[in-house]
Amino acid sequence: MTVQVISCSDQSKSKISASLTKIWEERLKQKRLQEKCCLFWARTIAEAAKIGSLDQEELEWDSYEKMKADMVSDQIKLKEEKARAKEIAKLRAENVAKDKAEKVAKLAEQRKLRKEKAEARKLEALSRKKSVERKKRELSKGLKLKAILTKVILKNDICLVKSFILTIFLFSKSDGNVLILILKFHHPKRQLETLQTEIVAKPGPDLKLDIELIKNERMQRRISLADQIRAVKNKKAEFAVQKVRANALLDSAYEQREGDHWFHGIY
Repeated sequence: MTVQVISCSDQSKSKISASLTKIWEERLKQKRLQEKCCLFWARTIAEAAKIGSLDQEELEWDSYEKMKADMVSDQIKLKEEKARAKEIAKLRAENVAKDKAEKVAKLAEQRKLRKEKAEARKLEALSRKKSVERKKRELSKGLKLKAILTKVILKNDICLVKSFILTIFLFSKSDGNVLILILKFHHPKRQLETLQTEIVAKPGPDLKLDIELIKNERMQRRISLADQIRAVKNKKAEFAVQKVRANALLDSAYEQREGDHWFHGIY
């Protein structure tokens, strides 16, 4: 009885296996038919799309690899164009910055030149103004001294005239120029030329005023009393010599003036 059960079981298994095999074969066959149908359908559609209808042109499709290569080439070209555009923008920015820096430097140089020219014009105007003022002061001083000398001469006092002219000559900062300016209004031409030659053109050491000694009067406090007395004696001696020379020149000028009848109205 046990043997019969086993044999029945084996038969059932074999039947079941055969049935399943047949079923899977049918399914595989159907799947392959479906795949063939889909492939045929896709090829038909592709062919129809390539050929097109009556009013359409036939398409020229290439392989997938060529299309892929074209796409890669287009991407590379796009990257190169972007890099080139970026480089051009960088160069333009550098040129703009360079032009701006040059413009700023040029404007700074122009401002500097304008400032220097303005300062030069200002200094020139100041120098011109000082020169005009100095000339005005000298002219005013000369005219005032001329008026005083005229009044002194009209008094017909030769000693007073000598003292006045000698004082002007000794203490004039222009080394006798003011004296010559005054005398040319009251002295004959040849005598004026002689006096100018002797006093101004070739001034002797005895007629020069020790300006440095006068400017440094404050320094005398630091000098001993004996040195101050000695300096005063020497100065008196020099002044006496200068006075003798100036008196000789003024006597000659006064005699010439009287000979030419400068004071004919008084006499």
